[in-house]
Amino acid sequence: MRPLRPLTIAAAALLLVALPAAAQTPDLSGDWELEWETPNGMTRTMAFTFSHEGESIGGEVVMEMMQRELTSEIEGEIDGTKVTFTFEIEPPGRREGAGRGGRGGRGGRAGRGGGAGGTPTFSFEGALEDGELRGVLTAPRGEEIEAVIRRVESEG
Repeated sequence: MRPLRPLTIAAAALLLVALPAAAQTPDLSGDWELEWETPNGMTRTMAFTFSHEGESIGGEVVMEMMQRELTSEIEGEIDGTKVTFTFEIEPPGRREGAGRGGRGGRGGRAGRGGGAGGTPTFSFEGALEDGELRGVLTAPRGEEIEAVIRRVESEG
């Protein structure tokens, strides 16, 4: 049997150290932003602050709706580069537990995943690619937004 060369041993050791590092979950902690254009030409923005421990994602999302700033908690997970999360946004002026139907007593229509009279739920499914979260954000009524969520560069 031939003795192992020092270069072969060094290469094997480097490989053993590099493999676990490559398999680690990327760090999404911090501030991120999604900007998109609505069908009627308005620009909308959502600001995300992510935190995560292991494969669980938490944090909050802030968006403006009807000239009010709305905040919601995020719940989700990361598996390798695959990222999924959900959050609920209660529209301004809507009574808790009231169905979507508004004036005149018309029947309620719930947001997707909210159940009858439930709070509208948004969901994101995508992956971390080149430092951006790319995927689809599904709005409560089923509208799908091609989403590119970018990390906000810190000033200073």
